[in-house]
Amino acid sequence: AEDIEREVGVVVLDPTSVAFKVAEAIADLGLRHSKVARFARPPVKEIK
Repeated sequence: AEDIEREVGVVVLDPTSVAFKVAEAIADLGLRHSKVARFARPPVKEIK
């Protein structure tokens, strides 16, 4: 990647490293998915 950066003159990002850093940042921030907009529970059916 460093060879390409020197040859082309632009920054080249390694997608694997970027993905791990994003996952690490999300974990460090304690972000979680919302539990507010879950699917509605089906109505309770009476057993006959």
